[in-house]
Amino acid sequence: MSKAVLISIRPEWCNKIAGGQKTVEIRKTEPNLKKPFKCYIYCTKSTHFVDIPGMKRSGLMSADGKVIGEFTCCSTTVICHVRPTGSGDLPKLHIIGPGLELQYKPATDLLKAACLSEETAEKYLKGRGGYGWHISNLKIYDRPRPLSDFTRLRATKFGYEPVDIERPPQSWFYVEELYT
Repeated sequence: MSKAVLISIRPEWCNKIAGGQKTVEIRKTEPNLKKPFKCYIYCTKSTHFVDIPGMKRSGLMSADGKVIGEFTCCSTTVICHVRPTGSGDLPKLHIIGPGLELQYKPATDLLKAACLSEETAEKYLKGRGGYGWHISNLKIYDRPRPLSDFTRLRATKFGYEPVDIERPPQSWFYVEELYT
């Protein structure tokens, strides 16, 4: 059994991902998986019709409340707060990631790739750190898939056991990887 991740994303962000504008997803946590790993995109329910770029329209079939596609997360970038030494300034968001070798760098470019302002990111992270999940090999399905096509992997003291999905993830959870 291969593990993957099912990640909940709001419709407005799904549109930006499918349109290629959003190439990083910011999360408070990251999975304990060797990179690269597969992520399935669950488009959360909304109050209006969701039209995802690249997805074929079939009648009034809406993408919300369904799995609309997948991507590969090849790397994650750590987001943290840094304050200049001896400064009374508030800490600012910085990144430390692949190739930075324990050097901090302002998170400006990462937030731009995530289509977020620093204020919005701060509000979401609530003063804590987080992770930028880098989106690559994006594939938007022709037709959205129901959650019932997937099997959740629940942690037990003996490892992971497959269980039916009763509700979408709050943020993300492990699922069995589908081979299509």
